[in-house]
Amino acid sequence: VQGPCRNVGIAYQQYELYPFLTVEENVAFGPLLDTPNMWSRTFMPWHWWPKRKQQLEQARELLNRYKLGNSLKSYPHQLSGGMRQRVSFAQAVIMRPPVLLLDEPFGALDEITRSEMQKMMLELYRENIVAKKQGLTPPWTVMTVTHELNEAFRVSDRLFALSRNWYEEKSSGKVFGADLGATKVWDKCTPAFDPSADAVVDVANFHSVKEELKEVVLNTMAKPIERNKHVSFW
Repeated sequence: VQGPCRNVGIAYQQYELYPFLTVEENVAFGPLLDTPNMWSRTFMPWHWWPKRKQQLEQARELLNRYKLGNSLKSYPHQLSGGMRQRVSFAQAVIMRPPVLLLDEPFGALDEITRSEMQKMMLELYRENIVAKKQGLTPPWTVMTVTHELNEAFRVSDRLFALSRNWYEEKSSGKVFGADLGATKVWDKCTPAFDPSADAVVDVANFHSVKEELKEVVLNTMAKPIERNKHVSFW
């Protein structure tokens, strides 16, 4: 990836929305760029307007799912931070990019809304499951950066953790993680992940793994850490 491209979608932590567009126009802006050029819009409106109407309808449908149906005509400055973040998420999802990058996507949301958005992410995973059963390529690859461990376990099927708070004792002496920068110390499937709506989380196992992960990632060099001990995804 050399720069912005059609195959990668991003939802930023600071929800970069266009202040001069309404909520529905912000979400429908990406599809607008995929439509014919200005010549077609100006001289072939009979082709242009039906497509634009369809784009806005798709944006409204997505916004209704994200509990923003009453704010379609509002502008970003009229929304709360959490609402803007949901608009930013919808803006990325509507393009259905093969790779979706999320930077703390739900950090500004209240607990109830955050839980609802997590369920929306699990819907993306369910789409992957359906596609695989049909012999198709799963449509979604999502990479989320978060500091909330409960969320990481809830919405991910794979958890990847970086840390610089570790050292190893080798024959040549101690190797300090702080000297090498952030390094991968955890890469495993998550024990609590299940996309089904009625899934029962194995709380005991979840708590045990969560505490172990915290020890590995946040260890203050009180004891040696085997850097690759928990890197076992592959």
